[in-house]
Amino acid sequence: MNNKGFTMVEVLGVVTILVIISLFTFPIISSLTNDTTSKNKQFLDSLYQAAETYLEMNYERFKNNEISYISANKLIEEGLLSNNLINPNTNKRVIDEDGVVEATRGVDNSFKYNYAINQYITINYIEDLIKILDSDDTYEGKTIILNRDLDFKKDESYKDINTSYKGSTLKLYLNTSGLTQKSSEFMGNISGNGYSIDNIYMQGDSLGLFLLISNSNIENINLSGVIDGQMGGLLADNIEETNINNLNIDIKIPYNANLVNASIGGVARAANSVNMQNSFVVTDINIPENSVVGGFFQQASDTTINNCKQEGTILGEDIGGIGVQLTDNSKIINSSSNGKLVGGNVAGLANSAENIEIINSFSTSNISATHGAAGLVFDAYSLTIKNSYYNGNISAPQIGGLVFYVAYSNNIESSYAIANIDCVDCEVAGGLIGSANSMIIKNSYSLANINYGNSTGANIGGLVGLVPAAESTSIERTSIINSYSSSTIVGTGTNTIGGLIGSSNSSTITSSYFNSSLYNGDLIGSSTSDTITNSEGLTEKDMLIESSYNGWDFTNIWNIKNNGLPTLRKGS
Repeated sequence: MNNKGFTMVEVLGVVTILVIISLFTFPIISSLTNDTTSKNKQFLDSLYQAAETYLEMNYERFKNNEISYISANKLIEEGLLSNNLINPNTNKRVIDEDGVVEATRGVDNSFKYNYAINQYITINYIEDLIKILDSDDTYEGKTIILNRDLDFKKDESYKDINTSYKGSTLKLYLNTSGLTQKSSEFMGNISGNGYSIDNIYMQGDSLGLFLLISNSNIENINLSGVIDGQMGGLLADNIEETNINNLNIDIKIPYNANLVNASIGGVARAANSVNMQNSFVVTDINIPENSVVGGFFQQASDTTINNCKQEGTILGEDIGGIGVQLTDNSKIINSSSNGKLVGGNVAGLANSAENIEIINSFSTSNISATHGAAGLVFDAYSLTIKNSYYNGNISAPQIGGLVFYVAYSNNIESSYAIANIDCVDCEVAGGLIGSANSMIIKNSYSLANINYGNSTGANIGGLVGLVPAAESTSIERTSIINSYSSSTIVGTGTNTIGGLIGSSNSSTITSSYFNSSLYNGDLIGSSTSDTITNSEGLTEKDMLIESSYNGWDFTNIWNIKNNGLPTLRKGS
């Protein structure tokens, strides 16, 4: 066996040869690397400059986006990129690889850009949307980008296609043709880039573009269409654990006598753990009796609705401008309703509320009901309302300017109602609350015009119509603190009427007042075991003087200016 190794001379010879080779090859490799880097930089600069120009051209569409997604194909279509542009990393034309430029907005409104391939699914045509609706993929972890407006009514080539699932027919266009939605759950993300999907038409049960949306992010998209079915909403039937930002809905439901007991929400029938913000719903809904309709959701639990707005008409039975049934720590913040609401039990924001908060929100809807109505909430348990108001017209037999019925630990603070209350066949009417079983009203007021006509036997109050006897000794009684009514109360029948409370059992009134020049009667129409401190009727003249209001904070909460009535300071 030969164990001889390399000699030192041989080793030095090999090293010398390698050094010589490197001296020749390194400049070539370096040149190639620099050339590739330069080409890649030029390529990305072209993309990013085109994206920046496109964002400037479409400022209104993208102004609220934290991240905007611009398809390279869209940039080519707009003439901002050459359709022969080559990606040096893939040696493919950009037009063939359908990449997307991500534009992330910084705190100074400048953008950082990134180009991504195979991470997004772009919708350029109606058939792209059909593939998604007709897929058995849940799209979990995938982001779908709408790249242009889609209009089913204008696209004649698709007017005979529809898709069906779970006994429903999603008539995206008009007729029947045999597509079947295989997946009942969507778990992807949707970025609409401010584009619209218009003239959707749905017929059947459990309606929506998607049956169930869960664990998703949906943003910057507009939907318009018609629902002709028992349950659902334009976006989905049910939405869970999802963030929705800048969704605009225009929903129409024509009258159909067969839709008895329908359950409809403009966005979705049901929402659970949804964070919805910066969104707008326009309603033109006409549902028969015994149906429930919410402008955004029919029912919502553990859901936050922030900076959202409903406008338009809703006709049905149980109606809420934002939602019908809100529960489990749901919140309505900086949101509003404005339109015409007509039904059996009707409220400007939420028909039924249990353990929810309404903050900095309002309704200016005109409300008409055959049973009961309220400016903000009809029926409430453990409700908090703060810095909110109603300003509109209400007609019903049972009315509350803000809330009709409250029970079990409710709070209204720094809120008010300016309402024309027409109590037809009146039973109970209050400028703020109809019937208050257990609640605190603090730093709030009513400027209501209450007309009870020729009704007889009603309980009517400038602030509260009725404080009933406690159902249990453990229930905290109703308290009115630092509040007032400057309400007119007129009619011809024999009723129980009070400047603050119509009929009361064991309420507490502290430093609260009513305008005796508008209603010349008692503080409480019928009183049983009530505690009254520093509270009385004041003349119109005295109502305009700070010193008339014992213990009120005119520095941080209240304000009197221009010889007017006290108003609330913003943010009080």
